[in-house]
Amino acid sequence: MPETTRKQRRGRRGRSHKGNSKTHSEDGVKAAQGGHSAAKVTILPEIVITSGDPHQYSADVRETARALNNTAKDAAQDLQLQIIKASEDFKHYATPKISKLDGEITASELLIALVTIPARVVGGEVANKITSSKLWQAIIKKYVDEGIKSMGAAAGKAASNADDARSLQEALDQLILINTDGVLMIANNTDTAFSSLSERLFAHAKDNAPLDDEDQDILVQFFLASPKTIRDGLTRYGLPGQASLKQLYLELYTRLVEAFEVKYIRATSGLTEHIDMYASGKTYQDRAREAAKEAQKKRNKDLGGGE
Repeated sequence: MPETTRKQRRGRRGRSHKGNSKTHSEDGVKAAQGGHSAAKVTILPEIVITSGDPHQYSADVRETARALNNTAKDAAQDLQLQIIKASEDFKHYATPKISKLDGEITASELLIALVTIPARVVGGEVANKITSSKLWQAIIKKYVDEGIKSMGAAAGKAASNADDARSLQEALDQLILINTDGVLMIANNTDTAFSSLSERLFAHAKDNAPLDDEDQDILVQFFLASPKTIRDGLTRYGLPGQASLKQLYLELYTRLVEAFEVKYIRATSGLTEHIDMYASGKTYQDRAREAAKEAQKKRNKDLGGGE
């Protein structure tokens, strides 16, 4: 780990104490009283603990592991709920328009255009994420890679090639069912990834097992941190913080509306509208994007966000 990183973190993470606090090196620790050698234990040099007692350090590591595991599961559940809520609210948006698509588009075509959008949105938010992280790859990348494939296949099987309004409405119902099944993958991935991390941290606490660089960075970053600090920090690994949930929901909702509107505008526009669109230099995608932005504004206002 670079020395600059250690200096930045030293004293900032873990417990900060005055007077008798001390930073322990990897050469072991000295007992708090008498200066005698305590049982040798690898205590990360970036972490300041209450005393020289290695048992306290071990207890603190276990506490950190449990807090990480619990908070990550909460974040994954919130991510699941936003995906399902966006899918359900999109269905309410699209349902009044379905009758005009009767005979214009098949149920299969509609569902396939929509069903992988949540995975693409979640996977596409990589800014400031540590995409080389084992956690990000085990949770988000796995959901995207496997989810797009499995949900696309499920959509192909679930929706018919019928183009009547009833079949199209059933496609919207299938969208919710398939995405509900798909987001279970997020919960399972998170549980597996953080259970494995907890096992490694517990082994470090109990048997002095060494940590790799990533696990060490995670322990330092979240050492005895508050639930809010942990939740905010987990955004680096693709799990949403409380503050970003509404933004994530609106992005999912807007992208679903836009994909639907491309199909809707193409199928329902008359000759005059096609000519006007051609004259203005706009595409179906442009028109759909405008409609989606309007839908986003209205939805945000309905949620109490104003214009």
